[in-house]
Amino acid sequence: MTRVNLLPWRAGEQRRRRQRFLLALVLAFIIGIAIVYWASLMVSSAVSAQESRNDYLRHEVAKLNFKIRTINHLKDARKELVHRMRVIQGLQQSRPLEVHLFEQLATTVPSSVYLTSVVFRTNSNKRDESREVGTLSLKGVADSPAGVSNYMRTMAGSPWLSVPQLEVVRTRSEGETRRSDFSVTTRLLAPQNQDDKTGQESGS
Repeated sequence: MTRVNLLPWRAGEQRRRRQRFLLALVLAFIIGIAIVYWASLMVSSAVSAQESRNDYLRHEVAKLNFKIRTINHLKDARKELVHRMRVIQGLQQSRPLEVHLFEQLATTVPSSVYLTSVVFRTNSNKRDESREVGTLSLKGVADSPAGVSNYMRTMAGSPWLSVPQLEVVRTRSEGETRRSDFSVTTRLLAPQNQDDKTGQESGS
């Protein structure tokens, strides 16, 4: 009976298996390094792309901020221009008002009354349909309370003045003479139509 010694074959087979295992391990290590390197490249590429997008967004945001500042500056300039135009328009509209104001003061004040203070405030917030163009505050001295009443009736009859409101009247003595200090508030009105204005000018 022939006997076969399998120990050398088994030893060789073990060596071959060990070599295949080491080769597979080396290949796995190399593949792992390659995967890690590829992942690192992908992450670096993604980070670079995101940084590029961030730079683009920062640039666009800076451009938008500049445009917003420019728009705000233009809005401020527009507001200033509109304010100046309103001031100029108010001055242009107040020119004839001043003429009629002094005309009414001259024609309505009776001989027994003289004014010590005249304050006129333009009503810049009036509506187009409103006749009111300003408020007139008058202070003066009359020979008697009857002179004050006469002055208020004269103002009430003027087409340029509204019904006056007596704020205060005080009677004082100057020796044997008595004087009445008064304060009256009224409103300067625009005539309802051109005929009123013409009639007022022709009457004056």
